[in-house]
Amino acid sequence: MRRKATPRTNARREKALDALLSGQTIAAAAESAGVARCTLHRWLEDVGFRARLEARSRELRRHAQVRLVGLIDRAVEAIEGALILGDSRVALAILRGVGVLTDAPPKFAESDDPEIAARQSEQDKTMLATLADIRRRAI
Repeated sequence: MRRKATPRTNARREKALDALLSGQTIAAAAESAGVARCTLHRWLEDVGFRARLEARSRELRRHAQVRLVGLIDRAVEAIEGALILGDSRVALAILRGVGVLTDAPPKFAESDDPEIAARQSEQDKTMLATLADIRRRAI
C-alpha cells in the first residue's frame, strides 16, 4: 500500500530528482534527499516518479540544445581560427566528421519538415559529390 505523499516527501522527491539529473549516483541522490537508498529505488519503480524524471531530463536536453545552437557561430569561428593557425588535429577531425577519411557515407541531420528535408537531401547530394571529388583528388 502506497503512503500518502506529504509536502515533506514531495520536497525530498524533488531533491532526489535534482540530484539524479545533476548526475549523482542513486546512493548520493538518496543521501542528498535525506532518504534511504531503498526508498529512492522504490520511487524509481513508481510510474509517476519515473515519468517526472524522464520529463525533466528531456527538458534539460532541450534547454542544452537551444544553448548549443546559440553557440554555433562561435564554434565555427573557433574552428576557423584553429585551421588558420594550422592545427592539424582540428583539420583531421573535420575530415573524419564529414566522411572524407572513411569509406562510410557521412551522416547528415534529418528534418521532419518535408520542405527542409528536401533541401537537405539536395545539399546532401552536393556534399557527397564534393566529398567524392576530394577523395579522387587525394588518391
